[in-house]
Amino acid sequence: MGKTTTVQILSTLIPADGGAVQVAGHDLARRPDDVRGAIGVTGQYSAVDKLLTGEENLLLMADLKHLSRRDGKRRATELLARFDLVDAARKPAATPTSTTSSPASCSWRRPPPRPGPPSWSPPT
Repeated sequence: MGKTTTVQILSTLIPADGGAVQVAGHDLARRPDDVRGAIGVTGQYSAVDKLLTGEENLLLMADLKHLSRRDGKRRATELLARFDLVDAARKPAATPTSTTSSPASCSWRRPPPRPGPPSWSPPT
């Protein structure tokens, strides 16, 4: 199994084909919502796509967190207001300001609990 596949499995984007995994104390197969609630995953370079607007980036994060369109739009609107980015919402994230991309990249994530690294049991 490669690194990309491992990350996709651990972040609940694809199912494992065998074995058992716990992330932050949650069984990956039985409690995927709890796993997603405990972790924050970003791409290799950044969580923000500089070609998208701030609002589009937040909607993308909502989609990755499996929120409905309505809930994603509501959450994006809340976060833009919370970080005083309503005026910047429709500007590309590459707009050179110190606040345009930063809050969008960290708003969805919360620090994971500290129960230890993921545990893995090989298939039997």
